[in-house]
Amino acid sequence: MSGYFDLIPLEPFGYSKAGLPSFPYLEPSQVLLLEALEEHTFGTVTDLSARGGAVALTLASKGAKVVVSDSSAAALSCLAQTGLPIGIFDNADCVIAILNGERGNARVQQIMLEAWRCTKAGGVAFLAGDKDKGFDRYIKEAGKLFGETEIIARGKGYRVARLEKTNLETPNPLEPMRFEMTARGQTLKAVAYAGTFASGKLDAASSLLLEHLPSGAGRKVLDIGAGYGVLSGFLALEGATVTLLEDDALSVQSSVDTLAANGLTGTVLHSDVDSALGLKEKFDLIVMNPPFHVGRDMRLDVALEFIAAAQRHAAKTCEVYLVANHFLPYEAPMSKLGRLETVVNAKGFKVLKVQVA
Repeated sequence: MSGYFDLIPLEPFGYSKAGLPSFPYLEPSQVLLLEALEEHTFGTVTDLSARGGAVALTLASKGAKVVVSDSSAAALSCLAQTGLPIGIFDNADCVIAILNGERGNARVQQIMLEAWRCTKAGGVAFLAGDKDKGFDRYIKEAGKLFGETEIIARGKGYRVARLEKTNLETPNPLEPMRFEMTARGQTLKAVAYAGTFASGKLDAASSLLLEHLPSGAGRKVLDIGAGYGVLSGFLALEGATVTLLEDDALSVQSSVDTLAANGLTGTVLHSDVDSALGLKEKFDLIVMNPPFHVGRDMRLDVALEFIAAAQRHAAKTCEVYLVANHFLPYEAPMSKLGRLETVVNAKGFKVLKVQVA
């Protein structure tokens, strides 16, 4: 494994690593949370957006009984080093969560619903976020959900709200999106939970890549950053054996359900890039549509590790396909895998292919 997976200790508590927002620093939302919670003490605490554990460890040092959770496999690798139990108190005195809009309004709504669900009656939630990313709107919705609401901290465009659970009427859960798409002469039934990339549609980059991928028949396929499983789904319909990797827990469930909806089988792993995949696993077709944003920042460290993972898991004869925005500089790292070809450059995207031999 490369330096991408190295954990960086933070002061006074917690860790960060590549792939987490604001790496190698604390997120501004967490900094403000620490300030806002300085004078508070709690019994049981669930931190739903624990990241590297800084806020949770601070509360634990003050005597709180804390459990931590995060949808990101990268964050969970940090949390595993903290010694804090990973999970959720269903009737916690206090729940903490970060509301950011990078994965869309539906994911924020999902986090708010989970915060309400695991806060006990009369308990409190502290929700933090970015004013420029819709936080004021989100807190109005959270206020309707919880009851009493107060903004208790402001700083550099960020906010922390305190919500008391006085409304005990159980809200309706968010159902996953179910939709169909057609490509390669096949129809795929897709399932996407809140905040999964390109929910409800076949995104333009994946559509372009699907036009140029070889048949999946008889192939052993690795799909890095699989989302709701669109690439693997179509290849599996053609007879491929598929392994899907995803950092986001709800995207993992989306991929599992997409395969099941089509009567397909495959291996789906909650994984920080390829950390959950055995090093001896090799594939003859590797596909990826890498992310190039972490939080609000354009960052290529995750995408570059996708390419490094492809090199680690390429069989002696393997084809690696990558689709990306046309301006992203992936040619040099891709060429290290083997003979590089630009398959197509159209509609603002490019498909790069490497023949590993």
